[in-house]
Amino acid sequence: MLAKPLVTLLLATSASATRLQQRDAVTVLVDLYGIETDITALSTTLDSFDGTLNGAVNVEYAEIDLENGLNKAINDAIASDTFAAASSTRVTTSVTGLEPDILSILDKLVDNKAGFTSAGVVSIVLANLHSLQNLTDTLSVEIQAKVTATDKATIAAGTVGVDSAYASAIEAFS
Repeated sequence: MLAKPLVTLLLATSASATRLQQRDAVTVLVDLYGIETDITALSTTLDSFDGTLNGAVNVEYAEIDLENGLNKAINDAIASDTFAAASSTRVTTSVTGLEPDILSILDKLVDNKAGFTSAGVVSIVLANLHSLQNLTDTLSVEIQAKVTATDKATIAAGTVGVDSAYASAIEAFS
């Protein structure tokens, strides 16, 4: 007799605990700033990469931080309502501002291929490139779903260039 009300209470509690918290453009902008910080950290780590396994581990940690930031931004974009025009413009400016930094990171990864080869982690770098491309594309799609039509076209055009750079980096490590 007591089991039925207890089960109902537990189900109601777990259902309310799993609801997505509402997000907005400001949340996504904060996430994009965090991604910029993660990219800068990865860039700095790549600049000091010495071709050793320890150096490769440091690069991996920085890459994981970037993946975590991308995942957070994706989840927050999904949980956001459509952005108002002014917010759409700010988010689009932030997204397109990341493009040169992403291209620079990909160039640095390719430039360090010999070091990753000597550390024996080329397959890990390749897997990370695939993962980062997937997350970057997913974030692009989710943000495009929230911005104005003009901003959507701007983000989509930038994503084409970033995807091309990912393809080149992936080819270099394949």
